[in-house]
Formats: sequence, C-alpha cells, structure tokens
Amino acid sequence: MSQLQDWNKISNKFTDKDSAIILGNGSSRAIHDGFSYDNLYEKAVEQGHITDEEQQIFNYLETKDFEFVLRML
Repeated sequence: MSQLQDWNKISNKFTDKDSAIILGNGSSRAIHDGFSYDNLYEKAVEQGHITDEEQQIFNYLETKDFEFVLRML
C-alpha cells in the first residue's frame, strides 16, 4: 500500500519535464474554485466531452459530481 509522502522530501524526484504527479480534486480546488464539480461538468458539456446519454445519467442522479456518478455506475 502506498503511503502519503512529504512533498519536500520527494520533490527532487520530479525534476524531469516528463514527470507527473496526480492529485485529487481537493488539491485542485485548493488552488482554484474553477475545479469544482459544477464548473468541470459545465466545461465538459460545453466542449462536447459528455454525450446526451451521459447527461441523462447526471440528471437522473441529480448531481454534477463525477466521482458520485462513477460510484453509482
């Protein structure tokens, strides 16, 4: 099982331009409110990333929370 690491202790391992770190939505929200589920959903619809059928699922579940929809599916 992975353990949460202190960024200051491991940041030197992420100097390559091809390195990546994946953070959860909470981290993104701490940086900018534009990463809220409502904003992400609206942007995805606007850009055509969510089909009409997928929109019906969000509407049926009365949410714009992607994680909730995935759990329900």
